[in-house]
Amino acid sequence: MLFRWLRKGDNSIFYIRRNFLHHSPNSGRYFTNRLYMKKCSSCTSWNHLSAIHCSKCSHKLTDDDIRLRTIDPIYEISNVQKSSIVKEQYSSKVLYRCFDFTIMYHPQPSGLIHLSATPNGTFYDIKNFRRAHIPLISKMKQTCINVFKEIITETPVSEGDTHLSRIKSFIKDDNKEKHWNFVSSLLIFGFNYPSNFVHVVMHAILPPIHTFNMFKCPYYYPLETVLADLESYGRVHSFTPAFMRKLNENDTIFKDIVTTNDTFKKTILGEEPQE
Repeated sequence: MLFRWLRKGDNSIFYIRRNFLHHSPNSGRYFTNRLYMKKCSSCTSWNHLSAIHCSKCSHKLTDDDIRLRTIDPIYEISNVQKSSIVKEQYSSKVLYRCFDFTIMYHPQPSGLIHLSATPNGTFYDIKNFRRAHIPLISKMKQTCINVFKEIITETPVSEGDTHLSRIKSFIKDDNKEKHWNFVSSLLIFGFNYPSNFVHVVMHAILPPIHTFNMFKCPYYYPLETVLADLESYGRVHSFTPAFMRKLNENDTIFKDIVTTNDTFKKTILGEEPQE
């Protein structure tokens, strides 16, 4: 934590503002997540400065992995002005794009199908959201559900892809709509704060999950938590130290994710959850 004196307005009144920065004992410097990241030396994935394990491959991260940020794919796609450029350069990644937001495959997937829903323009993290953004976020979620359904029903099953094959079979059974509603109820939506990227990302994940690192305390905010804060306070509140201590003792958020994943594997894939 760093304290700075700042000038407030034109009346020369000074006040102290706290800035939450990452301090590296090795280099004796402070780093901010806006400009720096931890780049995994094993898989080259991007991680926020507080991460101690790579969100994709679980490789241990240290301050030696801190690198200056470059323009990441999520920021770049979300800020492209012409839709023709998106089609030419990112046609394999972008699944849906409208004036307000973009849905694409996540560059560092954690599940069978991992989507990123991002507002177009400048949205650094969940702290930029306000109550007026609730309809936007809700529309992003519903569109992700529609995209998932399209992917599942229209993607050909490749040899050895038993998971997608079983999901297709589950939905094709009798009561097709009822079965799809059950599948969609097990989709996982949420945000990371701080984010691995320089643009806010709403994760939309279809289990099974193959790595749970992004859900670990205290960096994962379920969609319901974000929407509840926006409805009640008009902005998203960071987890308090008391709440983080509570999560360290009993991480109910992480347990809910694991339970959802186990339910999906047992009910839809016919697999017994691993202990």
